[in-house]
Amino acid sequence: MNPDGQSSTTLPLVDEILKAKLHNRVLDFTPVANINQYLLLSGRHFFAIPDPFETAEGDQIDLVALQPAFEDLLLLLDDYFNAAQVKYWRAVGSMGVSRDRWLQLVMKTALLHNLSLHGLSAR
Repeated sequence: MNPDGQSSTTLPLVDEILKAKLHNRVLDFTPVANINQYLLLSGRHFFAIPDPFETAEGDQIDLVALQPAFEDLLLLLDDYFNAAQVKYWRAVGSMGVSRDRWLQLVMKTALLHNLSLHGLSAR
């Protein structure tokens, strides 16, 4: 609950980071309507706080302080994603060859199969 007695909403941090990347905007962890934003580990416990309605000095993670680190992460996401894609497609798949090679062979087979459907010959 927030100070006004209204219930609070939770948003997945990873989803918010990816939305910020998609919409090319910066993350903003500043308080909204005088309500601070917190990290939540599960549905009922705030980060490092046994009771989400109690707090003590030093037991909260200040998201505003983490904002520069998250902004740096947004800048690196493209490189991480590209590297992950290359690694995935180069890896050996269940067919015993790289996924890239398998996809090439599937496309070549489909194209060659379609030649006869269009009345084309190898010549």
